[in-house]
Amino acid sequence: MANVQSGDTLDVICRRVVNGLTTGRVTIEEVKSFERTRIPTPNLFKVLQGH
Repeated sequence: MANVQSGDTLDVICRRVVNGLTTGRVTIEEVKSFERTRIPTPNLFKVLQGH
């Protein structure tokens, strides 16, 4: 889902989520929903992929 090397996955995902939150590309509600359901919103999915 994140399109990264397996050893870097956690670091890259955390960085992308934090950047998405600080730039307003994703909301905290989207992150919380993902934590509960493990299903990302289309918006969050794009951020996780690095788009």
